[in-house]
Amino acid sequence: MTQHTHLGSLKRIPDISGIWPDEARDFTPWLALPENLALLAEALGIGPDAKGFLTFLEQSRADIEEACGFSLTWDYMEGRDGGRATVERRGVRISDEAQWPDQHRWLFSKLDSMRRAFHSPVRALDPDSLALI
Repeated sequence: MTQHTHLGSLKRIPDISGIWPDEARDFTPWLALPENLALLAEALGIGPDAKGFLTFLEQSRADIEEACGFSLTWDYMEGRDGGRATVERRGVRISDEAQWPDQHRWLFSKLDSMRRAFHSPVRALDPDSLALI
């Protein structure tokens, strides 16, 4: 079992390779712990009001999806505190290592498109003025 580093609070670290040498084996399990997700949510200013943020962002859905170049699935995750906008690639076998380079290129491309498309709308979020659900 991987030993998890307790950081206490989030701060910018120029080189995290000494903390999480392997993203999948070290960082992802660390981030998946509820207390670390709570730290991240606090640092980003999100939390129980995440659905309100998603509602706000979904008002710009057409613009966001046009900027992405593909449709997104907007999921309010009933019964949970969060929500998400996702894209899915079907017909892939994640266990087939020969497909990994292509899968990683696809994932990077989609993440980069989403980052660019969501950048301005997310920066426009004002938690104090949103009518959160």
